[in-house]
Amino acid sequence: VAADLPAFQARLKRALLDYGGLSVYVRADNDKTDRSNPVWYQADINAQLDHAVTLAGWDDTIQLVFGGRTFTGGWLIQNSWGADGGT
Repeated sequence: VAADLPAFQARLKRALLDYGGLSVYVRADNDKTDRSNPVWYQADINAQLDHAVTLAGWDDTIQLVFGGRTFTGGWLIQNSWGADGGT
């Protein structure tokens, strides 16, 4: 997937448009997770996944500044833990 990430992302977007929300996994417990913040940063494509969520959409314009770098674009997820992020 990593070698062809843009094509994979395009397929996910097409599936969302065709079918609606998709069940996906994320790594919810890691040193980059701040459960008081609704924005999660996950850069390790090889991370062990540990929590199922619903991929509900995307925003190609959202920006996240992390570690001195600015990242553009993100996935919108719904989580069964509710607004408190499981805290």
